[in-house]
Amino acid sequence: MKFLKVYAVLSEVMLVLALPISVLMQWVLVEEARYVGRENPEVADLVLPYSIAAVAAVLCAQVLLVVLFVFVLKVARGTFFKSATRKWISLAQAMVLIGPGIVCAVGFHAASTPASSPVMALAFLGGGLLAVGLFSLVGLAKSLFDAALADRGELEGVI
Repeated sequence: MKFLKVYAVLSEVMLVLALPISVLMQWVLVEEARYVGRENPEVADLVLPYSIAAVAAVLCAQVLLVVLFVFVLKVARGTFFKSATRKWISLAQAMVLIGPGIVCAVGFHAASTPASSPVMALAFLGGGLLAVGLFSLVGLAKSLFDAALADRGELEGVI
């Protein structure tokens, strides 16, 4: 039980530290978009939409950090296997689809711009693969959670 407490505290600290780092990441991505717009005037009109997309994609990751923090709290308190946890799992599933989906959409669009590079095609492919893979993984976790919740309900009925 002591290990769980140490794990929970370390996880909470790391997740809390990750939030300001992700805010810094949002700022860096916006600054990078501005730099690319200055260096390549032919894509300057894309600075604002790409900046918004970058901030939104990182926002999805920030929501996931909060969801993970809630999961750690629930596990530490022994309240993870309650029906209320399902909404948090659904939120995680939405974020792992939307965030990489944004990366995929921007990569697809950027690959067709005059200042495109092979990196943009990789962003499109990587974002798509990440979205499908993570969405499937969280969907599987949701199914396992539902099965465990049903089993727990049956066991509580017997005991």
